[in-house]
Amino acid sequence: MDVSNTIGAAGTGSQPVPGGATSMPGQLQTTDFLRLMVAQLQYQDPLQPANDTTQLLTQLSQFTMVQEIVNLSDKVAKVQEDLQTLKWQQALNLVGMEVTGQNQDGGLLQGVVTGVRMVDGNLRLLLGDKEISLSQLLEVRQAALPESGPDADVSDTLGPEGTP
Repeated sequence: MDVSNTIGAAGTGSQPVPGGATSMPGQLQTTDFLRLMVAQLQYQDPLQPANDTTQLLTQLSQFTMVQEIVNLSDKVAKVQEDLQTLKWQQALNLVGMEVTGQNQDGGLLQGVVTGVRMVDGNLRLLLGDKEISLSQLLEVRQAALPESGPDADVSDTLGPEGTP
């Protein structure tokens, strides 16, 4: 059966598809498959209809499987994006905290987190001029609060009855 006249100029530039997306040349979309199947049914010889209905059912089930794989792939990509966002939030919440972790040489590194950066897909915590990977943290503590003056003491600012 010849269905070459039903395909048209596929593969010449991006083709619009429903939903505003575009397909890349050479990629079949859902509508392309359905058009081919309808064309196959329309142009079959009426005196010799498709003898093998299992072939049609096989094609339909394969089409459904491919569609579900595409849907699953989209969902996995979204989960990966959400996970990356959560890692950034976790790292940013550590800014100002005192941490201890292993450096690349296996030694311990301790300091207050001053920033976060991404290196080769891995989040790194900046400890002044040094850095450690978020995955190499061993301990996190609240950083000591700096005193407001050299001899600052809250009791010095209160009156005899505990009032300022």
